[in-house]
Amino acid sequence: GQATMQPFLGNGDRVYVLGGGGHGRVAAESAGRMGLRVEGFIDADPARGMAYEAFLQKAKRERFGVIPAVGNNKTRQRLCEALRRDGIEIMTVIDPSAIVSANAHIGEGSVVLPGAVINTHARIEEGAIINSGAVIEHDCVVGAYAHISPGAALAGGAAVGPLSHIGLGARLIQSAHVGKAAIIGAGAVVLGDIPPFVTAVGVPARVIKINEDL
Repeated sequence: GQATMQPFLGNGDRVYVLGGGGHGRVAAESAGRMGLRVEGFIDADPARGMAYEAFLQKAKRERFGVIPAVGNNKTRQRLCEALRRDGIEIMTVIDPSAIVSANAHIGEGSVVLPGAVINTHARIEEGAIINSGAVIEHDCVVGAYAHISPGAALAGGAAVGPLSHIGLGARLIQSAHVGKAAIIGAGAVVLGDIPPFVTAVGVPARVIKINEDL
């Protein structure tokens, strides 16, 4: 599970990107810089890509890897579960400009975008997004299907629960913990522990609501 993992895993270098929105287009460019050949997009909107069922028919004839690149965390998790069920290889993207420790763990289907830094003994679990310029310091844990927004930073030993969203430019101090499916607002500074399923904003970050839709 090292960051230097060979990304092709027998399907050759031909991939589709699941999600034809802005995040998908950014992930596609990173994949191209890795040397992967992006054949197209999969999206429910026909203006942005082919339907999933149509892709499955194509994938029966030729094998492709798929990059999960839908920004919504719960949707990305559900789609990755569908890919696994359908026997489609889930690809991991690490932009060549990202600095990733050889002693970090990068989970399957994660997307690490330009300029991100992931330092030693950090764990990025499956399906997470480490967005442009985010910093994940030593010994941090980013849970499955979490999203660390551009410019956000986690100090050493901080932890983010699965399905959580850390907003643009937010900060977690050393050893701070954010619970499952929590939302941390842009620019917030997390000084302690944030419980699961809440939204917290401000400096210092304070809970403002329970996320009832989760």
